[in-house]
This record gives sequence, C-alpha cells and structure tokens, in this order.
Amino acid sequence: MTTSATPPARTTDDPPTWDLTDLFDGPDDRALLDVVEGTLGHAKAYATRWRGRIADLDAPRLAAAITEYEQLVLPVRRASTYANLRVATDGDDPTRQALAARLAEVTATAQQEVLFLELELLALPEDRLATLLQEPALAGHRHYLTTLRRQREHVLGEPEERVLTALGPTGPSAWQRLFANMSSSIQVPRPDGPPRPLEHATADLQSPDRRVRDIATEGISMALMGELRIRASIYDTLVQDHAIRDDLRGHGSWLHVRNLANEVNDTQVRTLVDAVTARYDLVGRWYRLKARLMGLDTLAEHDRYAPLPLGDAPQQFSWAEARELVTAAYADFSPVAAEIVEMHFDEAWIDAVPGEHKQPGAFCVAVPGQHPWVNLSFTGADNDVMTLAHELGHGIHGFLQRDVVQSSFDVPLTMAETASVFGETVTHRRLEAASTDQATTLRLLARRIDGEIATIFRQVAMFRFEDEVHTRRRASGQLSVEDLNGIWMATQREMFGGAVQLGDRYAHWWSYVPHFVHSPGYVYAYAFGNLLSFALLERWEADGDRFVNAYLTMLSKGGSESPEDLLAPLGVDLADPEFWQSGLAVLEGLIERAERLADTVTTARTTGPSAGVAPGR
Repeated sequence: MTTSATPPARTTDDPPTWDLTDLFDGPDDRALLDVVEGTLGHAKAYATRWRGRIADLDAPRLAAAITEYEQLVLPVRRASTYANLRVATDGDDPTRQALAARLAEVTATAQQEVLFLELELLALPEDRLATLLQEPALAGHRHYLTTLRRQREHVLGEPEERVLTALGPTGPSAWQRLFANMSSSIQVPRPDGPPRPLEHATADLQSPDRRVRDIATEGISMALMGELRIRASIYDTLVQDHAIRDDLRGHGSWLHVRNLANEVNDTQVRTLVDAVTARYDLVGRWYRLKARLMGLDTLAEHDRYAPLPLGDAPQQFSWAEARELVTAAYADFSPVAAEIVEMHFDEAWIDAVPGEHKQPGAFCVAVPGQHPWVNLSFTGADNDVMTLAHELGHGIHGFLQRDVVQSSFDVPLTMAETASVFGETVTHRRLEAASTDQATTLRLLARRIDGEIATIFRQVAMFRFEDEVHTRRRASGQLSVEDLNGIWMATQREMFGGAVQLGDRYAHWWSYVPHFVHSPGYVYAYAFGNLLSFALLERWEADGDRFVNAYLTMLSKGGSESPEDLLAPLGVDLADPEFWQSGLAVLEGLIERAERLADTVTTARTTGPSAGVAPGR
C-alpha cells in the first residue's frame, strides 16, 4: 500500500489533511515494518552490550548507554505514531488496523529486550545514584533518573516485567483498539437524512435552534445504545485490568500510577478536586442565568452549549476565517507563537476534515526531533474554532520542545493541558475585543463561560465518575451497564445541582468518552490546566513581554523539569493552598460580569423598540 498518495486538490478554504511523510516516506507498509523489525535486532545487540553492566558504569558511559537507548526507541516511536495517526483518520480500514497491531506486537517484543536498563537503574544504591546525578555528563538525564526512581517500589522483577510487556498487545491495548474502532464507526440517525458520524451530530448541540439540538441529542443517545453493552464490557475489563496491575505493583489507589506520571501527589489532586467540587454552586448560578437569558424555566441537557439568542447571530466559520482568527489571537500574545501556528497551517501538520470513520475527539501528537501533528474534525461551529486554538496550543508546546531528549520529552498531563487551555483563552479574548455591542459581548462571554464550566467542572465531575467506577469495581466486582449509567447520572446531577434537567437518554453518554478507556485519571488535568492558565493570564497582564519570554522558555523545556520547577520562574507556587481558590475566583468574576451585562442587555431590550429577550427555540 502506498503511503504518500497525492491528495485531491483543495482550496485554502477547505479543512486540510495532513502530510505524514515527515514521519515516514517509504514506499509501502512493508518498508515501515522493516524499520521496526530491524529495531528488534538492534535491541538484542544493545542488551548484549549493556546488560548487567549498568551498576559499574561511570557517568559518561552511563549517559552513553541512556542516549543509545533513546536512539533505539525513537524510530519505533515514530513508526507507531505514523501507523496510529493513519488509523485515527480512518478507523474502519482493516489494512491500517493490521499495521498498527503488528507494530504494537513487534514493539512489545523489542521492549522486552531492553527492560533491563530501567530495572538496573532502579537497583542502583541511593548513595551511588546521588553521586552520579551530580556529574555534568548526566545533566540532560537528571530529571529522567530522578522521576524513574519514584517508580522503584512499584517495579517487578525482569521475568515478570517481560511477561506483562509481552501481553500488552493482547491486553489493554487490544481492548483500547477495539473501543476506538467501535467509536469511529458510530453513526447517528436523523429524521431528515442518512446517518452521519458522531462528530457531525455533536456539532448540532451548539445550534441556535432548540429543535435541532433536541433531535441531535436524541440521535446521539440512540446511536450510543448500539453496542452499548459491548463498550461497557470493554470498559469494565480495562478497569479490572487496571486493578490487577495496581495490586501487582503495590499502588495504594487506582489514581496513584497516573499521579506518579503527572509528578503530583494524591493529596494535591484531591485538594484540586475538593476545591472544584466545593464550588459547584458556580455551575448552578451560571446555568440559571443562561436559562433566564434563553427564556426558559430550566435548561435541558441539550441546551447546555446553545448560544445565547443575543447580539449578532453565532458565526459559522469557514476554515480560512478560523485560521485567521486563531493566528491573530496567538499573535496578540506572541509573534513567535503566531509564527509556529502559521507553520502548522502552511506545512500540512493538521488534519481537520471530518470523516465517516474518523475517530471521535481531537488531539495533538508530538515526537522528539519532529514537528507536531494536530487532528480534529472541523465543521465550522465556533466550538470547532476553540478546539483548533486548544490543539494548536499543544502544537506550540510540541514544536518548542522538539529538541528535548527522548527520556525527558513527555510532559506531565497537568502541564500538557496548560498551553492548550491558554490558547483557548487568548482566542476568546480576541473574539470579545472585536465585539461592537453589549449583547454580542454577552453572547461571546457566555460561550467562554460554557467552555470554562466544561473544562473545569465537567472534567472534575467525570473524574469523580471514574473514581467511583474504579473504587466500586475493586470492592464489589463487575459493573453492569446499569451500574455505570447510575454512577454517571449521580455524578453529573450533583454538579448541575438541579440547574439542568438530565433525562434518561443522557444516562449512557459516558460510553463514548475515550479518556476513560485510553488514559484512566486523565481528565483532572484539564481542570488543573485551566485553573493554572487563569494564574498565567494574570501574570501576563501584569508582566507583559517578560512573562511571554519566560512562558515560551518553560514550554521549550518539555518534561525535563518538575512542574514546580517549570512554573517557579513564572511566579506560580503549586504548593500554595490558595492557588486553586484564586483560579476559581477568576471564573466567578467572569460569571459576575455576565450577570451585570445580562441586567443591562435585558433592561435595554425591555425598554427598546423590540422588547423582551428572544425565547429559546
């Protein structure tokens, strides 16, 4: 199969498809497999050269061993990324699925050969490691070695680790692939036309027409009912697999492994979750105001993301308009950031075409030594523009850190979401600055608050769903569809506090959220990143260009320092107990501003020539 077919001619106003030849430009899939299978031989040679010697190496030779390992891993990472990106744009293609699965199998075999490196590093005596970390030769690997050390109590012996690695392709990753393939094939029925992909239907949840939103919600609910019990079984299996691995490795909670990777502790995360949960009143306060402005007694589930019927009609963006807006928003912040954004557009680093079998969701992938790749489904809704701004924040981050070494490249999720949420914030600010009347300003502010509520409060509510699922599964055994539905509705209703009416058809909407399946515990990072972005926004307003330079420097360091060390030059102290409260206070200020504007706009409409707020349709 040819990997670099010439795409059809497109105009600058069409959503683009990406060009993956920078990852791999060989003639066919066999050539890609040759690259990975060749790495297996290199891995065996590496093991022959270094196994059993790590404890005796001085700093320069240990640095050489780690660097050689990174060079061994990188081609496999690039090949796997290439294969998985192709599956993401067409999850129904059996050839693409087979290639990704074969790469996963070969990669697992190669990983077994090099497992000894980290196991021998973990076995180094404390005093020996402390001495080595002071050596200049290991400066580039210092953070990697320090964070690896935290895993010491949770690593098994090499025979056991080899077994777990060998079973990976037929274990969690196989279930995750099955879930992704099923999700990409979900087709949403509609009364006036053929079924359509889930991504298209969810865009209708932002329609100004209430009937359109209701029909979309009903269609999505019906589509999610198909194969629901299979997806629930997949999820339950993965939750139990997670519990088994935690038990084997001695993790005290289902979340501990995620927190280790994020370089935060359980207490910090619980403090974040408790702080957000304690301010659920802000959710009810906002949605009650929104209901009043829409002329409704109470919002239904399909009204949450509706635009307010105020000011200029919500804009349907062309791709060219979205590009112009997001680029200008980043330029408001930094010319360097805007230049990187332009490169994403000009160099075919984005795939934004909605596809019938494209996997739901949006993401950005970065690989050491390479530029990033951004994936989304652009339908022209204003929320798609925010998604573009969000993913390009990841893209800027990935581009700036491209020269960070493999061992320190991956950024904790808590930090990874900061740049993306910050990008959304600057885009919202530009939209509001262009507003010419208070009604339009209020509508745009409402869109921003909708996004903040979703990113902070809804993500925490989803985290609490996960928390209850993992906890109950370990205590009581297998969870049925009805169990999962009940947990979902209970955690969602607690957040909304009666301000949004949730019908039974919403009970199984947990079943298409990919994070639950692919990255347990991921979602709290969104709230973390959003509240952190509020703090960074205040620093930018206070310090201007000095902050911009420090911020871009922080992004360029990737995962080479801890979150605390990365943020210290920006004046952020994650240990400050008031930190989360200050971020929530910023959101409360946005709601208060909306309330003041609402009073002004309502008064003007009541006394003006066309009295009354337009009712929700």
